[in-house]
Amino acid sequence: MKTSIPLACVLAWAGSAAAQPVVITGSFQPASPTGNGSIEGTVINEMTREPVRKAQVTLGSANAPPAVTDATGRFAFRNLGPGTFWLQASHPLFPQPTRIMPSAPASITLGKDEQKHDLVIALTPGAAIGGSVLDEDGKPLAGCNVQVLEFQLGQLTRKLSGRAGATSDSRGQYRISGLPSGRYYLMVQCQQPIPAPHPFIRMGPDVDLPQRRYTVEFYPGIPEASGAGRLTLAPGADSRGIDFPVRATATVTVRGRFTGDLEALRHHPWVQLLARDSLIADVFQYGGTVDARRNTFRIEAVPPGRYTLVALAQEEGRAYQAKMPIDIGVETPAPIEVGFLPGSSFTGAIEVPGDQPPVLENAQVGLMPLDSPTYNQTPFAKIEKDRTFSFSGVTPGRWRLQVIGSTGYIKSLIVGDRPVSPHGFHIGPGSGGVMRIVMGAKSAQIEGTVTGTKPDGAANLWVIAVTDDLDRIAEGGMSVAPVDGGGHFTMPGIEPGKFRLYAFGGIEPWAMQQNPGVLKTLEGHGVQVDLEEGTKATAEVQIIPIAELLQAIQEQQ
Repeated sequence: MKTSIPLACVLAWAGSAAAQPVVITGSFQPASPTGNGSIEGTVINEMTREPVRKAQVTLGSANAPPAVTDATGRFAFRNLGPGTFWLQASHPLFPQPTRIMPSAPASITLGKDEQKHDLVIALTPGAAIGGSVLDEDGKPLAGCNVQVLEFQLGQLTRKLSGRAGATSDSRGQYRISGLPSGRYYLMVQCQQPIPAPHPFIRMGPDVDLPQRRYTVEFYPGIPEASGAGRLTLAPGADSRGIDFPVRATATVTVRGRFTGDLEALRHHPWVQLLARDSLIADVFQYGGTVDARRNTFRIEAVPPGRYTLVALAQEEGRAYQAKMPIDIGVETPAPIEVGFLPGSSFTGAIEVPGDQPPVLENAQVGLMPLDSPTYNQTPFAKIEKDRTFSFSGVTPGRWRLQVIGSTGYIKSLIVGDRPVSPHGFHIGPGSGGVMRIVMGAKSAQIEGTVTGTKPDGAANLWVIAVTDDLDRIAEGGMSVAPVDGGGHFTMPGIEPGKFRLYAFGGIEPWAMQQNPGVLKTLEGHGVQVDLEEGTKATAEVQIIPIAELLQAIQEQQ
């Protein structure tokens, strides 16, 4: 299988049989002086070699507006002075791969009044899928949302998120194009309720007409994500006939009232049902309405399934949460009572031992929710001159504490009388109190050498240091260093702890950082180092074979 090229363009000298394609990358530099130099070329489809029309081509370091290719794929930048430039081309149907990036940077250097013609930028085409959404009788369904799902990057717990989507038309057909090559789940969701036959019903505020709803289906016609298959798409693939038969099922209205701290009703409460399966909890949910005056809520047209009911109310530093698991069958459940819990309040202080304290001026303490909905508010507190701070509205759940804007790191954290990891700790109902943060300023350093075979075509080698703290990994607890021509690397400014080192080439470092599960499967290639404050560790790290590395990444997609 051909490896995708990530940065949108491959550059080759046309007419040169010995030319090798290279990725054009770079960073913006000051504007170059004008002159009589020029850079001209063509953007083509890497698979078909046909010209790409309406591709946007950017010339870095030239202070020039982007060029748009014509019907023959041609572009030109003229009146250029001498200097070094980088080219990048993009087009919606030629997406940048998100998982793997071959490392082969290059640049274009122009002498005074030099003109370079016949450059070729080859874009890797995206894939497309299409098909129909059909009801139980094989009739087309319009208005159904088909989503392409992939695993979220940078997460140890596997969760699906939407990559792209389309809505079925009046013929029940859908088409999704411009997808990077990879492995995907497909899901269809038809939101429209279906009226159901029923006897005469006297209407009232607490009476609901029976309704049906089409079930959520995963490719290839599976109702549960855990049993779904995945579709593998190669560059330029056009997969047609991916049809979804959906069936109608009875739904119910979930009703209830709130108990607990009813002050929450004055702070814009809302309620919804989330799928209890964490794999798909972020891709669909059922929202409801709250009648604060009557202290009631209702969620209509809910199909059978396993859910978590979540209600939140938050405003100006106050927050309230209600949460409980609910199993829905075919029968309408009895009204539910769920209690609002007020968010906790904390006061705290920061201790800075040593004679070189980290700078805390203009710094803040922040709490990031780890298991609450992403739209839950994030409490922040200003650090006062006496190094104290205070929080309010911290709802029950798992949180991560960060000192933002500080030059140091969190050495230890005590919440109440419990030592906890700042990278992930639990706050229970009504558990406010005192937080004590001890900061550290003496970082550690790792240096060493890399041995083994450099992958063919890899421009660079890298070493990545991965902490053994899972919560810290999810926070981005990885450090990366390049390997020089002599096989040496240095990593300064590392927070103390236990780490495992990996050496690799052929992909960019972010592909490893955003796929931490890959490193779990490659533990046998890692070298363990223990770092204490202000110390230096040395290590010799073996390069991971590129075939094994790519296989591990492929399995994580």
